[in-house]
Amino acid sequence: RRAGEYLFSLGHRRLMLIRGEDIFDGIERQRGFEDFLKEQGYLLEKDYLLNGRFDRWAAYGEMNRFLERKLPLPDAIFAANDDSAFGCIKALMEAGYSVPEDVSVLGCDDIELSQWYVPALSTIYTHITDQGVTAVKELTGLMKGNRSGLLHLIKGQLIERASCRRAE
Repeated sequence: RRAGEYLFSLGHRRLMLIRGEDIFDGIERQRGFEDFLKEQGYLLEKDYLLNGRFDRWAAYGEMNRFLERKLPLPDAIFAANDDSAFGCIKALMEAGYSVPEDVSVLGCDDIELSQWYVPALSTIYTHITDQGVTAVKELTGLMKGNRSGLLHLIKGQLIERASCRRAE
């Protein structure tokens, strides 16, 4: 959801999602992104939904196949993780496109390489350490019988770097 809000705030309207695997993180990242778009009156077109599988080489291949189809380039791309964003950017740059001048790319997770990549990757920091600590506390409580298992919402934090820009 945060990804959609950010890309919309920059004025982007033709959006692409490079989705992850059909696991909790992948499903929820896609659901949040698509729910936000629906609330804005937009639907994610099927041609603009690529399966990156949380893998840079899968995202690279998917982006190359998209580019071969000669469809209009999206204004911005949300990759469900940073590795997928790296693969997407590599395919775009090899095809002669510039990030962010031609298309903005936003990742998710804020892995260490994101700040060193060129262009430095705008991303959503998912507080993975906090997630792990919270999960261990809940699991320990369940094992001891003094917790019934709670869901915790830990909001991602937007990290703005060089891979996204405001639409003209």
